Amino acid sequence: MGLAAGFAGWAWTRSDALERATAALDRARSPLALAQAVRLALDHLDRQPWSREAAAIAAVGLSRLDRPDDAEIYYRRLGRLSLSERRARAYALVRANRREEAIAAYRQILDESPEDVEALRLLGGLHFSRREYAAAAQVAKRLTDQAEGASEGHRLLGTIYAEQGDLTAAAEELLKVLQHDPELKRMPAEGRLPFYTYLGRSLLANGRGDEAVRFLEQALREQESPLLRTLLGQARRQLGEAEAADAEWRRALALDPGLGLAWLERGRLALSEGRLDDALTALKQAEALAPDDVEVLFALRNVHTRRGETAEALAVGERLEEARRRMKPRPGGMGPPPVLADEG
Repeated sequence: MGLAAGFAGWAWTRSDALERATAALDRARSPLALAQAVRLALDHLDRQPWSREAAAIAAVGLSRLDRPDDAEIYYRRLGRLSLSERRARAYALVRANRREEAIAAYRQILDESPEDVEALRLLGGLHFSRREYAAAAQVAKRLTDQAEGASEGHRLLGTIYAEQGDLTAAAEELLKVLQHDPELKRMPAEGRLPFYTYLGRSLLANGRGDEAVRFLEQALREQESPLLRTLLGQARRQLGEAEAADAEWRRALALDPGLGLAWLERGRLALSEGRLDDALTALKQAEALAPDDVEVLFALRNVHTRRGETAEALAVGERLEEARRRMKPRPGGMGPPPVLADEG
């Protein structure tokens, strides 16, 4: 009799709804499937309010449905959260753009699991997104000590240094990424364009055009990009290959006629070669795209001066000085990057 009663009690706590909720959460690949898992868990909780397993399914399911406030009701029922539950909760806060709460959540994870690469990666990204560069750098350095996180740590450090204007340190850190992960297999596909952009700009700023050519060509074999084409043109120009540089800028503009940096570079090249009409045409295109860009206005003023157009040169010069006054210095003492250099 006791055995039968015990089995009946176990079966009652393991209701059909709970079994189905567990299975639904395990195989959920869509919001509809997640919603079904949550509904089944809540159905079980109606009968068994003390069920930790059902509360966990509801909490994690609601987190994955981007409903962190609703999920929090069920996380509170759980008491001490497992690592997977903490991760689900924290990532929902990231997706909800509640960055301060997400930072606290990831710090709690790291208090218990100091070497959790995923938590370090996301925490570093959160600090970076808030321009908390010192905190982001601390996290990045912790990542570099982990075999699985080293490439990500160096990438984050390189990006931080680039944003702070230290392009020498940026280049060295970004090159370390390729030492740890030569084919960037650990980097998400959407992260490769920003990575190569930062790497190309950092190498160019250090006069390392030959290396920039090598890495930018590698990147372009993987993914076409007007911005990377433009940087490749800059690298060719740095190496004294003017014709090859202009060819790259023309290819970039064929892909994206609105890429002002390519127009600026074509104008600068024409100006240096004394082709003043071509320079004016290209720089007028750049000006239309970014009328307050300091580099465009500087080059445009020079063209008007060289053409003997004194009134036009003075007018552009006044706009140039006004644009310079409005510039906000970047960390590290550098001015803002040209607005023309942004892609997409």
